[in-house]
Amino acid sequence: MVAMAGAALAAAGVASRRSCIELVKQGKVRVNGAVVTDPATRVDAAADVLEVAGMGRLQLAAPGGPEGQLPPRLFTVGRLDVATSGLIFLTNDGDWANKVIHPSANILKEYRVTLPQPPTQQQLQLLKAGTTIEGVRVVPKRVRLLVAAAGLQLLALSRVRVGGWVMPRSLRLGAYMKLQPQELAKVFQQYK
Repeated sequence: MVAMAGAALAAAGVASRRSCIELVKQGKVRVNGAVVTDPATRVDAAADVLEVAGMGRLQLAAPGGPEGQLPPRLFTVGRLDVATSGLIFLTNDGDWANKVIHPSANILKEYRVTLPQPPTQQQLQLLKAGTTIEGVRVVPKRVRLLVAAAGLQLLALSRVRVGGWVMPRSLRLGAYMKLQPQELAKVFQQYK
């Protein structure tokens, strides 16, 4: 596969595409021993050898290729903000990821909210109904804004469900598990 140097490095999981482009511009990338500074430099993943400062030599080849080859690129499906913990999927299947995050899939997410005291019935009704903040309609998927608009103090927020797939309570912070095809299918089912 022939690609631009920055894009090839990003596809191999070296860094984000923008970061890889910057590495090339800064002269920190060599292709077949020659320094390149143009991110549009074409590289052949099957034949060219790339070197990245601080990472050493990379052979971007097909699986089963030479030593130094990077594993398939994994990326997150959706995102969590820096102050939110919980469930996030990692995959190398772009089609599946796009189906999960596309709005037309209408996949609901569930969050566990930790508050210093139980909410009142009125506050719960505000959370369920959504609210308008600075002229913008906020629906239940904007949990932090809704909690604040209901006059509640949020101590912690954790995603616990995507579609019909519920994160096991035994799965601790920083831990992961590999999902089987039948478990992946649950993401597209409604929660019961």
